[in-house]
Formats: sequence, C-alpha cells, structure tokens
Amino acid sequence: MTHAFQIVVALDGSDYEPIVLLHALDLAARYPSVDLHFLSVVNDGSDTDRAVREMAARVLPAFDGFDATEWRARMHVRTGHPAAEICAFAAEIRANTIVVGRFGLHHPGKHLGSTASRVLDDAICPVLVVGFAAEEAGVGDRPCEECERIRAETDGERWFCASHVAPDRVSIAPLIVDGAWTGGGLLW
Repeated sequence: MTHAFQIVVALDGSDYEPIVLLHALDLAARYPSVDLHFLSVVNDGSDTDRAVREMAARVLPAFDGFDATEWRARMHVRTGHPAAEICAFAAEIRANTIVVGRFGLHHPGKHLGSTASRVLDDAICPVLVVGFAAEEAGVGDRPCEECERIRAETDGERWFCASHVAPDRVSIAPLIVDGAWTGGGLLW
C-alpha cells in the first residue's frame, strides 16, 4: 500500500475561497492517491458541527470535473488562532503540503495575509500560498505595451523596450554553446 499525499487546505469562508479550493484540487490531481484535509478555524464558542456542514456545502461542488476516485476528503474544524491551528494540524497528520490563501477576511487593523505569513514561518512542510496576480487584484500598473510586444516578438529573449532597458536590470539571455541551444540564463 502506498502512502497517500496529505494536503491540508485552509479555508476561511471568504469570497476568495473558491480560488484556494481550485489550486488545492489542481495539486491533488497530480498525485495518484491523495488525502485532502479541509480545515477551517473558528472562534471559541462557535458551533463546530454547523461549521463542518457549511464547509462541506462549499467544498463538495468544487469536486465537479475532477477524477477523485483515489482521493479521500475530510472536513475538520478547530478553534483558536488560525495560523497556529493550521500548522499544528499539518504537523499532527504529517502533511506533505498546506494550501492557504493570502487574502484573509480583510479585518480592519489586521495585516493582509498575516495568517499566510505566519503559516509560512511556522509550517513543517511546504506551503502553497494562493493569491491574485497584481493585475487581477486591481493593483499595480499595466506593463509597457512596447515591452510586451518585444517579449512576444523575440519569444522572451528580450524583455524590455529601449526606454526601459537599463544596465542594472536583470535580462534573460539564451545559452548557446558551439551553436547548440543549452537553455537560458539570467544576466545582470
């Protein structure tokens, strides 16, 4: 009997939870045998049975389209501090990976992504932190259209237009030895 790949999926009930679920299930699909542990951490005094039922109602539809015949899924609810409980649970089951979002619940006065940061610091296994690309999150500027055109035309051999090329920027250069392509590398 082979050991199932253990994935802890930290869920917070936020609007971003479907993205975390999608990444967790995508990761699970890469392994022949998987144990998925969906974990929600609630406040002391919360109805944990109700929390499990609500989590199941959100999680089960995400399985549509996945071949989960060799997967086992379990719902877990703990009370306490989210990062500490996520890390402790992962250690208890000897998890191979933790999947967590960096979005948080956007509580006023809390550092965005603080749970994910603490999990990264304290976890005993690799952590997949799921977030938005800057463009999808609505932050940051769009890349220069000329730079994008040059990247596309040169198949990534050049990244910057004349106005953005600077001697202190990293650039990618093909590695060609004796006329044969050997990969690529970074140049400073």
